[in-house]
Amino acid sequence: MPAVRALCHTGNLLWVGTAAGLYLVDIRNGTVLAHEVAGEKLPSTSVRAIAAKGDSVFVGTDAGLAMFRRGKDGTIESRVFVPAAPGPLKKVPLARIAGLGVGANGDVLLATSGRGAGIITRGRGYAITRRDSLLDDKVFAVADRADGTRYFATSMGLCAQVRDTVFVSFQAGAGIPRGEVRALAPADRKTFYLLVANHGVFRFDGAHAAEVKSPPDVRLRDAIAISAGSDGTLWAVGDGWIYARRGSKWTRVTPPESDRAARWTVVVADGAGAFVGSSDGRVLAVNRGGALRVVLPVGLPAARVESIAADGTGTAWFVCDGQLVRADAAARTFTTDDAPSDVRAIALSPVGEVWTAGRWSVRHRAADGWADAHPDVAEPDPSFTALVADGRGVWVGTASGALYRYDGGLWLRMARASGARVDEIHAADESAWSLRDGRLYRSEDGRWRHYAGIDSAAAVVDVARSPGGVWVAATETDLYAFDEAKRAWKPGRDWSASGPGALRGRMRALSFDAEGRFIVGTTEGVALWGAKSVRWLTAGDGLGGAHVADLAVDGDRLWIGFAEDGVSVISLRELW
Repeated sequence: MPAVRALCHTGNLLWVGTAAGLYLVDIRNGTVLAHEVAGEKLPSTSVRAIAAKGDSVFVGTDAGLAMFRRGKDGTIESRVFVPAAPGPLKKVPLARIAGLGVGANGDVLLATSGRGAGIITRGRGYAITRRDSLLDDKVFAVADRADGTRYFATSMGLCAQVRDTVFVSFQAGAGIPRGEVRALAPADRKTFYLLVANHGVFRFDGAHAAEVKSPPDVRLRDAIAISAGSDGTLWAVGDGWIYARRGSKWTRVTPPESDRAARWTVVVADGAGAFVGSSDGRVLAVNRGGALRVVLPVGLPAARVESIAADGTGTAWFVCDGQLVRADAAARTFTTDDAPSDVRAIALSPVGEVWTAGRWSVRHRAADGWADAHPDVAEPDPSFTALVADGRGVWVGTASGALYRYDGGLWLRMARASGARVDEIHAADESAWSLRDGRLYRSEDGRWRHYAGIDSAAAVVDVARSPGGVWVAATETDLYAFDEAKRAWKPGRDWSASGPGALRGRMRALSFDAEGRFIVGTTEGVALWGAKSVRWLTAGDGLGGAHVADLAVDGDRLWIGFAEDGVSVISLRELW
């Protein structure tokens, strides 16, 4: 179910931001009127913040900002601002948006995770970062007091900007405990409620803070989100609870029986009550007179997608929260397979046989379900962590660092246990490359062999083989190619003539298409990396997230698994 991350109420519409896109809900009947994912209207499927200003609604995502406005014909139009095409917002940080608000003077206020704050004023804007004396570049929220003082909730605490230039930081002397200030909820024209991670909720008057007493049966230090309504009510939600506080009295809100165990992740209050959203796609209106309960359509088991294997016909299998999912690109559907829920890795053999590795076993797909390969290995209590299938069998790695190959009848140990977990395996003829604790090894004569050439201070994040047979490895910032003659790694200049500086973010995954063209996944997206230029995929191409976890090429299709944003499949046919 898509985790609800943001809510915004405008007229009869409730805007719901989730890890699976943006939903528009009619609050009169609970009907989902629209569902927007990455594309022309939305920079990323990962929505984290929503705010309304006049007749416009701003939606912040991992990859950029969208502004929605109702057109003259009644349809909702959108304009997208992303780092690659910022329009007039060139100086505004437009990636990893974590919070949105509207200032006292009408400015649109952006909080970002790692890039400071952004201020949009009169169609343009600017950034505020640590260079400007901001406490930290990881910002959770930005809000104004009626006198124009601007407050920033950061991972290092609370600070304020006075008269546009002077920054003041509030530490323990102001009564605010040291820690992440996760939320700012304006209580009135002069005061705020602060949610400080692992400490609780505090009322702050601009100079001093006082802790808000917790309800009798929960601790506010465990609150996930807070909000304050125009009637002065403070709302707080957490794992299985919703509370409202008027004056000094807390009242517990009792949702329907089926929702009482929900983990509530967001609350937005108005003068009539509040809307709450959960980690599994539920949205409720509470204390607002009319009943509203929405359960968003089912999505992936979790936001993180990894260990993708494509079969060459438009179907891919991938691991998501220990479960195995099968996706069909042509039909645009996916199903959760009935494989046991301890899956850690997936592989497809050249003849299309599906293999999985789990905590206790290695299995393959049979006509009537899953068949156990009954691993015959040296470890008395093995934990299988990775596998790959080639024409000679299935290579399997363990948590103790051993490598085995199964040919359908026998289990052969190809490398002894070394104490470092096997995270990935890449078959290389009679041997295999393995990623173990950020270092790259190859199995030789029953042992692991490490080759020189890669910066020993940097962790290797992925390795891939070009159609010409050359192995390429990546750290977060550099590429290397393996020289078989010299038995050493050297800088991979054949694939990075433009230099690693041409990439945005840190490298995470590598792949090649059938024609040998190089594809790189980073913490900021996906790049088609040519010898002379870099072509970044965008939401218009179908990219639905930013932080890449894995890549798999399937003919003319590219499957992309994200660390937080599910999976995307993109046609490569006309992109190069």
